Amino acid sequence: MRVMSFRLRRVAPTVLTALLLISTASTAATITHYDVDFGLPHTIGSAPTVGIGSGGPSEIPFGVPTVESSLLSLTTPMLRFDTFGAPGSGDRNIGEQVKFELGLGYDNYDISFDVVTVGLTGNNFSFSVHLDGLQPSGRSLSFNGGRRVPFNPGVRWFNGFSPSEERSGIITSFEDGTLYHVNMNVDLTQDLWTMSVNGVLDQTLFSNLEAGLGAVRFTMSESVSGAGTGNGIFAGLDNVLITSNVVPEPSTGLLLGVSLGWLSIWRRIESKDA
Repeated sequence: MRVMSFRLRRVAPTVLTALLLISTASTAATITHYDVDFGLPHTIGSAPTVGIGSGGPSEIPFGVPTVESSLLSLTTPMLRFDTFGAPGSGDRNIGEQVKFELGLGYDNYDISFDVVTVGLTGNNFSFSVHLDGLQPSGRSLSFNGGRRVPFNPGVRWFNGFSPSEERSGIITSFEDGTLYHVNMNVDLTQDLWTMSVNGVLDQTLFSNLEAGLGAVRFTMSESVSGAGTGNGIFAGLDNVLITSNVVPEPSTGLLLGVSLGWLSIWRRIESKDA
């Protein structure tokens, strides 16, 4: 019995330390802000349903993007963006846009989506995702047709808040009809914006002047003024996922309970050997 208590006395501090480390270890939790695949409750042939929480966009600022059953390699319901305004609106080439409101105070955001374009390369239009601060701002990742701009068609990022020599870059070229999976991470604590297009990586400063990410907008629009009618130019968007990772604080009650429990056991061992 003395041998057993001696062994317990020797290992008790080690066990106590191990349990304290386990109890303080925190598991990151994923917070889902939006997870949109444009299936139900969205209706084929209509604009997406808005204001339904994480299952759809917050609003449609302009145009009438339409849910369709499929588009080329997007074989499930997706959202189609055209280059013209709503029928009868008189807004030629105003384009189309959906918006996902954030402004939730997290220090990191992961944004991913799938996109395929038709007729975009070689034309003066772009399909873009905009990262807004507390107000609409100059951060975007664009599939740019590049016909009348001083760079080749490609997937281009732009950050108007960065120094002039670091305001833009091309991640990769793209082709109409090809499915592209885009991942972006915004790390406000490190002030970094990381992008991946079909596995091709790039990174720049987020230039967090406004201390937050207020909204994400997807837009089909002219890339230069007077681009023309844009007939036959459109893009399909699907599988929009916007999340944040949160590391919970250790529970003070749990730490106290574990500590007191093992302290009691240790004292009993000591009293029996006295």
